[in-house]
This record gives sequence, C-alpha cells and structure tokens, in this order.
Amino acid sequence: MRETKKYDVESVTLALLEYCRANDWSGHDPYDGLNSRLFNALPFRNSKIARLVLIQSLKRSPIDLRKILGVPPAKNPKAIALFLSSAIKLDQLGLLPGDEIIDLLVSELLRLRSPEPNYWCWGYSFPWQTRGKLVPSGAANLVSTTFGANALLDAFEYRDDQSCADAAKSAAEYILDQLFYTEAGEVASFRYPLPTTPAKVHNANFLAAALLVRVACLTGDERFVEPALKAARYSASRQREDGSWAYGEGPKQQWVDNFHTG
Repeated sequence: MRETKKYDVESVTLALLEYCRANDWSGHDPYDGLNSRLFNALPFRNSKIARLVLIQSLKRSPIDLRKILGVPPAKNPKAIALFLSSAIKLDQLGLLPGDEIIDLLVSELLRLRSPEPNYWCWGYSFPWQTRGKLVPSGAANLVSTTFGANALLDAFEYRDDQSCADAAKSAAEYILDQLFYTEAGEVASFRYPLPTTPAKVHNANFLAAALLVRVACLTGDERFVEPALKAARYSASRQREDGSWAYGEGPKQQWVDNFHTG
C-alpha cells in the first residue's frame, strides 16, 4: 500500500504563514487578469467583452498564465484583512512567532485604504469587469470594506487599540452613509460593487448587516442597527423555497449563489 505522509495542522499552518510572509503578503487573485501588462498594451483593452474573456480565461485555465501575461503579484486589502484576523487567532493559540506580524498587518491594511477622503474603506488591488460595469483598481466596495473593518475590530478586541476601532467605525459609517438605500415596499439594500450601483446582492447585504451590528455592539451607536436589520430581513425574504438564493435581484444576477464573499 502506498504510504501517505501525514502532517499535523499546526505545522502546515505555520508553513503557510512563513510562505505568506516570505512573499511579502502578496499574491494573485482569480479575478486579477486586468492587471496584465500585456493586455493593457493592446488596443482592445477597452472592450468589455475582451476584459470578461481575459478574466474568465485566467480564472478557469488549468495552467497559470499570469507570468506570461505580465500579471504581477499584489497586496490585496481583503487578503491583508484575512491575514490579520488569522494572525490574531494564531497569537491567541500561542503559535504566532512574535507580535510584529500583527503590527505589520494592521499598518499594511491602514496603508491600503481607498482614496476616499471622508471614510476608511477598501477596494481590490485590481480592476474587475462585472457583467455591467468596470470597477477601477482600489475603488472602495462593500466586501473589501467589510473584511477590512472586521479585521480591525478583531485587533481592537484583542489589543484594545482604539485607532483600529475608530477606523472600523468609519468604515461602517461609509457603508451606512454611501451604500445603504431603500425603495418602495420592503426593499432595503447596500449598493455593490460601487456606490453608484443600486444593486440588491444578498451576500453583500448579509456581510454589511453583520458588520453594522457588530460595530453597534462595540460602540453603543444604535444608528447602525435598524438599517442592518432592514437589509438582512429583506435578503432573508428573498430566499427561495428550495433554500437557495439568487446572487442578486437583477435580471443578470439570477444564478444560485453559494455565498462566496469575494
């Protein structure tokens, strides 16, 4: 019988941590094709169809073509947020080799904020083409902002760093002030992927609602609660009889969502 090597969870986790640190917390994303230097030198870079083809081709290809196409690794704010939350959990377990990793990741997350002058918020490290819109690199969006704020709240709860709590509350204010909207009837939702897009995307609604409630619980600011409950109740009401949700309520968003939050 072929011998199978067994690795314990701790050694695999620490090996992965060292790999991420050795690569300066940078990497690729399934949707980062539009960072291609080659594609951006071609005349059809402004074609929506060409952008969609490139993104989906790189995402689905069994061979990674990013090096050939000149897609560089990048620091993605959402990934940095996940690294930060994970590092805190490792430190709680006594597995993190030094506090400097948490300090570094907090600094990196704050450094990578989107250029929105009035709020703390985050976008992705690449432009991406949806079925309808081109979202610029770094443009603040609900998903990245939610992950960033939650990671900072993790840091606040673990280390009582008030600056992290202040930035997370500012992110919640961005979501409430710029993204929340209602329509006639029972509709309450958050705009995604841009503040100019009044979409009704259910995984985004639940992510935002959970963050707003968490901020309200930690700060005592109750103005976040009612919008969060309205959006969550609206999206809950759109669950289908078989238990599934469509990705969103738009005519081009009717595929069944697996609630992947990316």
